[in-house]
Amino acid sequence: MTEDERNSEVLALQIGRPLRAASKVLRRCNLDLPIVIDVPPILDTGEPFPTRYWLTCPLAHRRIARIEAEGGVRAAQPPVQRSPASAPPVQRSPASAPPAHAIVRAEGSAGRRVV
Repeated sequence: MTEDERNSEVLALQIGRPLRAASKVLRRCNLDLPIVIDVPPILDTGEPFPTRYWLTCPLAHRRIARIEAEGGVRAAQPPVQRSPASAPPVQRSPASAPPAHAIVRAEGSAGRRVV
């Protein structure tokens, strides 16, 4: 079994379904399990997928959900909004956006999550 096949099996278990496009594992935990993957902007079916970085680890997901439920995102927004350098490339300038983001933006799906 190849590393890609192993990754696909583990990721399917983590998210509860098979992947809909080949994705690259960006970060792993100390158990060598995927935590974050890079999902292509266009799925194998041709559907746009604007969520570029996908959290796959169930434990990390629960921990982040708890922070969000306690208002952590809301508390972090003002400092982030005051810092132009922290804005995503698409918000700074469409010309500076990575090609994958430009493709999703051109499809008109920005802000829509396709799961």
